[in-house]
Amino acid sequence: MKKNYWVMGIFIFLFLCVCAIVVSIVIAIKNPAKEEQTYFAKKQEVDTQINEILKAERAFAKNCILYAEANAMPQENLHSQLFNPYVAYRADRAGQFLQLQSQKKNTIWLKASCKKPMNMKIALSLERVNTSDPLIFVGGMQRSESGFKTQEFEITHQGRYRMIFEVQYGDKKIYFHKEAVAS
Repeated sequence: MKKNYWVMGIFIFLFLCVCAIVVSIVIAIKNPAKEEQTYFAKKQEVDTQINEILKAERAFAKNCILYAEANAMPQENLHSQLFNPYVAYRADRAGQFLQLQSQKKNTIWLKASCKKPMNMKIALSLERVNTSDPLIFVGGMQRSESGFKTQEFEITHQGRYRMIFEVQYGDKKIYFHKEAVAS
């Protein structure tokens, strides 16, 4: 009688599939999904209010343009300009990072070019990109004669950071992003 290896092959295939499922579950448990902090709200809240958020961002952008720079007063150019989260990651703006210094004191300067004067409060937070490190709250930006500036802060780790500017004017809050690299 001839031996038939098809049955053993099918069982080996099923065993490998079960092993692959178990390995993928273990990897998923060890690396949980991180909640995105784009608007400091849960994704469901942002999804239900996205039209109001985008309307407020467009209304602000018609009146005011924000520029940011690390450790110097910003120039009014595309490299220094802040964009809302949906526009910040377009391909033509890739590679325009602010340069931060790790293990040294940093200050972020912000310049507002507004058509009408606005009473704004601005706060800055830093988020390490592609890590599960907690959000670093730098604090509120102090108004100076030429714009806004943060208090001095120190970055302990090198790498990419997402700077999240929370601008509050009136009863509205809008957010701007800028990528930074600490070296």
